[in-house]
Amino acid sequence: MTRILPWLLVCLAVSAPTGAARAQGESPPASFEASALRVENLVGVLEVEVVEGTVMTVERSGTEELLEEIEMEVDDGVLVIRRDKSLLDRPPRETFKWRDRYPTVTVRLPAGSAVEIREAIGQALIGDLNGPLVVNATWLAAQVGNVSEADVELSGRASLKLGRVAGTLRAKLNSSGDLVAAALGAAEIHKSGSGDLRLGPIAGSLKYESAGSGDGEVASVSGPVEAYINGSGNLSLGGGRAEPLIVKITGSGDFVLNGEAVDADLTVGGSGRVILGAHKGTLRLREFTGTLTTGDDGTLEIAQ
Repeated sequence: MTRILPWLLVCLAVSAPTGAARAQGESPPASFEASALRVENLVGVLEVEVVEGTVMTVERSGTEELLEEIEMEVDDGVLVIRRDKSLLDRPPRETFKWRDRYPTVTVRLPAGSAVEIREAIGQALIGDLNGPLVVNATWLAAQVGNVSEADVELSGRASLKLGRVAGTLRAKLNSSGDLVAAALGAAEIHKSGSGDLRLGPIAGSLKYESAGSGDGEVASVSGPVEAYINGSGNLSLGGGRAEPLIVKITGSGDFVLNGEAVDADLTVGGSGRVILGAHKGTLRLREFTGTLTTGDDGTLEIAQ
């Protein structure tokens, strides 16, 4: 189970109502022939379980009034589960006023199904899809297992923890929450928030652009690496081989590779540093007037 953020515990806490308790209910399972799932504007908890077979099933629990607000339909092979968007247009304190208004939606679907989550508020717990994932959220704490590829856009306080991403992780991060992934085929990261990025080994290429204050950590790389650091956040690569390596620093953040760089092209125009564990091939320095230090162990440090 994922760690629920403190703000989310407050938002989803259930308190005793002052009047008569609202009637709670569960809808009977509904079955759908679909190859993909899209969830829109849901406020509450989304659970997605991967099962054998070809049919998707949905169960919902919550107040009777709330269950009536959740719509389900199949649109061009996609099962769409949505709630009235007007609830998301209210100020957060009004949205979270009724502590007993948060449903749990449980979806069981076949492995390989595509899942898309947009403008959801609350918590999402999703198993090993081994299919494509799309997440666009502002107030969501999500934990997802293994996927084939992932397109992620997080803002506000949204956070996401992923298992293995077989293909490419494409992420736009403007959130105070963190993005974590266990392992990746490749990654394209655009980061402008204060949240941190923690990635496991990357088998292919990494492209990283940061203008925020949050740090980025990658266990290891094995392929082309491009890093553009315009903010105060650091990027640290724990090991591996970057071939070739392109780094451009115009901010105060550092770039550290505790591995080997091959054919490095480095621009150090800000106050940040570049530290390489080892280097082979050509080394090109642009807009550089600082110092270059080589350690006895082969490390290379470049700073203004």
